Amino acid sequence: MENRINVRVAKKLSVELSFVGIDCGKFTALNIGYGGLFLDECSNVLDVGDFVVVSFQEESAIKTTTISLRALVVHCSQEGAGLMWADSIDETYELLNDIVSIAA
Repeated sequence: MENRINVRVAKKLSVELSFVGIDCGKFTALNIGYGGLFLDECSNVLDVGDFVVVSFQEESAIKTTTISLRALVVHCSQEGAGLMWADSIDETYELLNDIVSIAA
């Protein structure tokens, strides 16, 4: 069943996950959007219902910024996991705006 309420764009992005303050490792996001992202090959680490912190780098010509957002795991399969951003606030959209618009 499709849970997305926002469009995601294809973009490979290296992300780091942490769960209750414990580092879960580095993974590859295959797509990202204002509603969440899909992580490749991480189903052995995550379970549906987990809240995690997703951290990644956003690079511009001027600087590199680390973005950390809370997300809820809403789907897990052998292919990977679908995560939905837990903080749907204007600040989240502002942080993602450059990444999503560049990838589109």
